[in-house]
Amino acid sequence: MRRTLNGISISSALFLLLVYWQRPDWASAVTIFPAWSWLIIWGLSLPAYRRASFKFACMLWLLFTFSFVEEIKSLSRLLRPEHYITSQLKVITVNCSGSIDALLSALELGPDIVLIQETPQRNTVLEWVKQNSDYQYAHGVDTSILVKGHIQHIGTTASFFNTAWAEIRGTQYHITSLRLATSNPRIDLWNANCWTQQRLQRERQMEQIDKVVQALPSASSDRTILLGGDFNVAQGDRVFQAIDTRLRDSFATGGRGWCNTIMHSMPLLRIDQIWASIDLHAHDAHVAEAANTDHLMYVAAFSQAPPYGKVDK
Repeated sequence: MRRTLNGISISSALFLLLVYWQRPDWASAVTIFPAWSWLIIWGLSLPAYRRASFKFACMLWLLFTFSFVEEIKSLSRLLRPEHYITSQLKVITVNCSGSIDALLSALELGPDIVLIQETPQRNTVLEWVKQNSDYQYAHGVDTSILVKGHIQHIGTTASFFNTAWAEIRGTQYHITSLRLATSNPRIDLWNANCWTQQRLQRERQMEQIDKVVQALPSASSDRTILLGGDFNVAQGDRVFQAIDTRLRDSFATGGRGWCNTIMHSMPLLRIDQIWASIDLHAHDAHVAEAANTDHLMYVAAFSQAPPYGKVDK
């Protein structure tokens, strides 16, 4: 029995290493879950702790952990000393679930840009803008953009993303707020229909992100690009591999603490993200409370990227 349980643990680790590395659409039923949730399978090896194969199982699970459990990296950054940059650009993405209270929670932090999903009623937001003339607003069907500066709405016929040009303190930006099709995690992995439905949903999300990327400015443009919102997929998903190579995940350099955003009461996944072109450096990124929504908001602070990837302190 010990040998059998350890064999299941080793086989599972090898399988998960493969699918989380490749992220194939057919395995979306598995990769839709946070990588750390699968570590419970390692416990099957414990009864075989005296066997040499136990060490092999531990090696595989450690490799999986340090390769795909990103929370380790962001938690370790809590030990890094913070530094404040006066010229920072603060960007927030928040899924408001239709609540103006959620948006007001974000605005209390004084952001330069707010990427909004499940937008509150247009008239309610416009009423706030009238009372806060520093901000301008680009309303969309489901996603909207609010900036402290000048905004020119580009718009789109698609309901799942919204785009705009903006000028903030003399810098030109191309901004996209998106909300991809909602995923539906299922635990009945023994059911073939579960695997089929998850694959079809991922294919739909891949089609959507391709349209978002096609709407970005050409490589010859001198605009700084910001793209973010509710991706509705787990961090590291193949959806993110389709994002333009000019963009970087703000979490990679700035993420601190437990940066997962859904669900509000028990954040398991980092589905709310902000990506920026390489001329911006994210020196801080974290989550914050938002009222009357099932998401935490994601806050990122950027500065102009210094040469050779160094960070001014």
